[in-house]
Amino acid sequence: MSLMAGDLARAERYTDMLHRRTRDHALDVWHAYAECFEGDILIRTGDAAAGTTLVREALGRLDHAGFYLYHTVFQSIFASGLAVLGQQSEAVALLDGALARCASTGEAWYCPELLRQKGEILAGQGSRLADARLLFEQSIKMARDQGALALEARSAASLAALSTLASAV
Repeated sequence: MSLMAGDLARAERYTDMLHRRTRDHALDVWHAYAECFEGDILIRTGDAAAGTTLVREALGRLDHAGFYLYHTVFQSIFASGLAVLGQQSEAVALLDGALARCASTGEAWYCPELLRQKGEILAGQGSRLADARLLFEQSIKMARDQGALALEARSAASLAALSTLASAV
């Protein structure tokens, strides 16, 4: 929740704690989680290359272990890093894959955020504002249907920012 709220200092403190506890007790899966969270912090604080690499490697270890709990969250973090690095097409493809996985497994709880994130990437391309708007609206509806107020608020904020951007264009 600290990461979603943008409280990076608290997120870093919790991530460090998770790193120490998982390393000391050989909890490899949870250690990979800590690395994904650390990668997210690195991406958000300006070291997208290192953060994206860390998340890619941790996702590889989780895939190898056959552990997919929160996989879509970590794919979202990875896509965020790719987008920051200018690899928008790869980021959108990764998000599309995560959305397809959600549809096939019923893991719909994070879909509103995946849709919002895809909308943010498309909005950043300038020429895809209408597509971004549809994704934000779909995200808001899905979050509302799930009762996911935080995800609904994030998507509503993205839609409002898009409206401001569209009126300036």
